[in-house]
Amino acid sequence: MKSKFKHPAGLSSLLVVFLVSIILGLVLIVIQLNSLLEAKRAAQVLYSQTAFFAAEGALYQTVQRLEDNPGWPEYLPWQDSYHINETLIRRTITLVDEGPQVKIDITATVKQAKRRLTANFGHRSEEKPPLDIILVMDVSGSMKGEPLNRSAEAAITFVDLFETEETEDRIGLISYSDNAEKQSGLTDNFTLLRNQIAALSTGGRTNIGDALFEAVSELNENGREETTKVIVILSDGLANEDHADICTGCTFWPCLNPGSGFSPDNSGNCCTDDAVSQIAAAKIEPYEYVVFAILLNNINQSECGNISSTEDLGRLTLLRVSSEETDRPLPEIGETYTYYKETGDSSELENIYREIAATISSPNFLELWEEAPEP
Repeated sequence: MKSKFKHPAGLSSLLVVFLVSIILGLVLIVIQLNSLLEAKRAAQVLYSQTAFFAAEGALYQTVQRLEDNPGWPEYLPWQDSYHINETLIRRTITLVDEGPQVKIDITATVKQAKRRLTANFGHRSEEKPPLDIILVMDVSGSMKGEPLNRSAEAAITFVDLFETEETEDRIGLISYSDNAEKQSGLTDNFTLLRNQIAALSTGGRTNIGDALFEAVSELNENGREETTKVIVILSDGLANEDHADICTGCTFWPCLNPGSGFSPDNSGNCCTDDAVSQIAAAKIEPYEYVVFAILLNNINQSECGNISSTEDLGRLTLLRVSSEETDRPLPEIGETYTYYKETGDSSELENIYREIAATISSPNFLELWEEAPEP
């Protein structure tokens, strides 16, 4: 006997509509949650940057006070704390190995974000010698647009800081992509330098080795005997060309190919080894050139199956190029040392160049680095 029961008309359609509405509601909730998480991450990045700049400002204010007032602080260790708007600054000053240097420890806290800078500071017994400085700027294709614009603005600010009536300092400019090009030898014509920096354009690969070769050559040939010789090199990634044009297997970009030479101990490849070797001899006696290396870490913007390997090799290469101790470990991403600077935000470059200018132009000894904040 057949059943005479029939579903009410439209019941299936109503059920479908109901289920669809639930699914759409869940999708909207997921979208809203993702938006909230993205907003929270963006806010955390902003708070972290604000904390870094506050710590940096507090550090240099402390250095300025130590320079202007040798009798301060009255006793050591010295600890205090204060607010700059919503930022809490905690400051500690202690003796280093019974003096004459002191260690300055600054922690800045904004919301839940903390950044910590420490520095060793001490008065020099002699006057600061004049400076011969070479700015080395990456103009490879990956620097197109905002990275080059921001780095040029930062370099121009750097030049401005040395333009005084009594200056004895000179600055030269080298740009590099497939090869290095000397835009200006060492000069005190800072107007010319600013114009040359502003006129830089991008294109090509990243030949760090050739850039360092040209920088060292200019200092060797035209650097004055009584000066402190400084190289400030900026790069946004991994060396993939070499000075002598003999390397093979490292002309890829941005990913590391199998067999390129990268290994767990960061042994590098032919091009990265070339970059390190071109500067190695210049950092020791009899030359003792001072090398600051800045990484504008854009590598994460590329799609790579082994991005961490590529990124770490690029970071380690510039760390070894710099005047940091050879056994200095790779810092946490975004952290900074005295001679190795790193940022993923091109808007921070001006502050980094200002920091380097303050370090090399101060009549006092200053060595600073970033450390993980204490819990």
